[in-house]
Amino acid sequence: MNFTRRDFGKLALAAAPAASLLAAKPDSKWGGVQVGINAPYSFTRMSGTADKIIEYMTELNLSATELRLQPVEAYLGAPGVYASANDAPGRGGAAGGGGARAGSGGGARGGSGAARGGRAPLTPEQQAAAEELSKWRLSLSMDKIKAFRKKYEDAGILIQILKIDNFNSFSDDVTDYFFTVAKNLGCSAMSTEGNLADVKRLGSFADKHKMMIGYHGHTAGPGGDAFGAPENWEKAMEVSKYNGINLDIGHSLPVTVSRLSPSSRSITTA
Repeated sequence: MNFTRRDFGKLALAAAPAASLLAAKPDSKWGGVQVGINAPYSFTRMSGTADKIIEYMTELNLSATELRLQPVEAYLGAPGVYASANDAPGRGGAAGGGGARAGSGGGARGGSGAARGGRAPLTPEQQAAAEELSKWRLSLSMDKIKAFRKKYEDAGILIQILKIDNFNSFSDDVTDYFFTVAKNLGCSAMSTEGNLADVKRLGSFADKHKMMIGYHGHTAGPGGDAFGAPENWEKAMEVSKYNGINLDIGHSLPVTVSRLSPSSRSITTA
């Protein structure tokens, strides 16, 4: 079959809209409100790697994320860290996508359960792995974090919040590392789950780095120290102006909204 120059021109014009569609970046800022998703947690029973998250978000036309630390560190080769529970050896298909190793160990404060938020002490093997991860973190060049940010922004995705698991269980230098990572990812805030025992120390780091921490709410546990109790958010915000609320309406909207004061600070909803 022979084609003239005019034929090729017609084909190119016909293909242009499809090519434009394929090259389009996600855009989920609707009516002036930026809509995003917690990743990889929201992609239950799916791989949570950095590349897969971009793939899912592009398909869903989502251009912002509250990103857990695990996919970042796993992508950069952190020892013992996997992007999500679904990417861990021997754990394929597990629900949730937490990838807990990235958010525990690694420079834990002290050796007792009480010093680490009531969790059991680390075994010698776990302690050795934690120390190895801590060394990796503290030697990591922030140029690699900036490159990770560029990878997401080139795909049209903003990393607006960095989620840290067991945030109050780490040494001071590792805690500083988390804030530095968040800044270099372009985040405006961080989020975590915790209780009232966490807010004074973490609030002091938030003050130091001038970055918001939003405490994720669940049903109040024994002693009522979790953030299912609205008054606990108020107490957290009294400690530091950078302590705020990560309001998960699925957990707490009916109780919380009616009881929070007008001055309450919320960084995100889920």
